[in-house]
Amino acid sequence: MGYVPWRSVKGWVCLGCGECCKRYRVFLTAYEYVVIIKRFGSRFIDVSKTGDLCLKRVEGTCVFQDVNGLCQLQPLGLKPLACKVWPFKVQDAPAKGFWDEYASFNYADKTYYVYVNTDCNGINNGTFNDLIQAIREVIEIHRNPWRPQFYSTSRRVTLGLELQGIPLYLERPTSKPLWTYSGLR
Repeated sequence: MGYVPWRSVKGWVCLGCGECCKRYRVFLTAYEYVVIIKRFGSRFIDVSKTGDLCLKRVEGTCVFQDVNGLCQLQPLGLKPLACKVWPFKVQDAPAKGFWDEYASFNYADKTYYVYVNTDCNGINNGTFNDLIQAIREVIEIHRNPWRPQFYSTSRRVTLGLELQGIPLYLERPTSKPLWTYSGLR
């Protein structure tokens, strides 16, 4: 069905099913492209038919999806922005064809317009409060892509990282990494 205003759904929570990694190509920002090439080499990068840079797909899924359906880039602080905000789309102006009031979300003294892709299996799962927490976080990520991610990702991921003592946010483009993981540097 595609994107609908956020008020069209009852709730949302990431199920950690990994279907988004299978159904869609992961498009990269220029910065993400450089970091992936530098860390892992060009063999993990592909170019779409439209010339956009994206992560390579292997056997119908993102090359960085593990056997449990989780992102191997997230513990490294390298999860692409497209993945961080999925299934949400945050805009500073309303999308054409939708009633503004169904998409509007007031946050930090500003009105944003938030849409949710109904292809996500997490739609109408979770609570309304889960949805609100995720929207606030996705708006923060929209404002600052390097912001930590907690509510807008699978609890399987955040719980696993916390149990391992790994912070949810690891690296900023303007500073040195906050930690190193032996064997990867």
